[in-house]
Amino acid sequence: MSNIKNAKYSRISFIGGDLRLSYMIKELTNRGYDAAAYCVPQAGTFSRVTIVNSLQEALDYADVIVGPVPFSKTQLTINSAYEAKDLEIQNFLTCLRPSHIIFGGAITPCIKRFCGVHSIKHVDFMEMDEVAVLNAIATAEGTIAEAIMRSQINLCNSTCLVLGYGKCGSVLAAKLKGLDAKVTVCARRKIVLAQAKTAGFDTLPFECMPNSLSEFSFIFNTIPAQYFDESLLKEVSVDATLIDISSNPGCFDTDAASKLGLKTELCLGLPGKYAPKSSAGILTDALVAKLESLS
Repeated sequence: MSNIKNAKYSRISFIGGDLRLSYMIKELTNRGYDAAAYCVPQAGTFSRVTIVNSLQEALDYADVIVGPVPFSKTQLTINSAYEAKDLEIQNFLTCLRPSHIIFGGAITPCIKRFCGVHSIKHVDFMEMDEVAVLNAIATAEGTIAEAIMRSQINLCNSTCLVLGYGKCGSVLAAKLKGLDAKVTVCARRKIVLAQAKTAGFDTLPFECMPNSLSEFSFIFNTIPAQYFDESLLKEVSVDATLIDISSNPGCFDTDAASKLGLKTELCLGLPGKYAPKSSAGILTDALVAKLESLS
């Protein structure tokens, strides 16, 4: 029995992405929605989904288009586990029509501009507070998993620097503290440092960071900016584990890091890698709520 409150948007096309989109398809078809999938992992294992053979077919199938999180890792192609020539961003734009509603995470700026110019509705999951806050849990857990796999030491009693104390940084710091790591939070704003301090963390003003970097065995960046240049990397212990969970291209100067013998990792899409089912549930609820709010 269908639970759809807005029948106008009962058909949904899913494009690219990871297992999060697969679990979204499963949940939404169980709720009575019709779904089509193009280049979505494991979508063919579901009996109630239409598998289409091109991006154009996917966009013709429905007005509601759900893309991946992040929408693109290269700013040139739609993020997908499969290679397909028609997943180029420019091709995607040429296939859009005014009746489309685009959903995705960290939607590429050029797509947002195009949609704005052509009056096409678009919704960025990562700009929805209810999604971003809950998504931070899976991101933090995935970050810790990456740290454990990439280091030769325990997190327990280790010195950890968390750069940034927003939605992801605050949850990550708390979970590291729960593992008995010695956590220091670094941020620019005094109010943010005060919030971190009241939560029980050591704090480090951003301008004081260079003189303290050598003390840390783990450095986690959540700040979406390229600022960690060679001068800062020179202060980092060669045995440190550096993980960036911000956004492409990341904060670390990877060429300089390689020259210095440091290993940096840009870890994107962690919820899809470590908790796709839980993350899909968050995205599904947000999608349905948004569709039900539309006239």
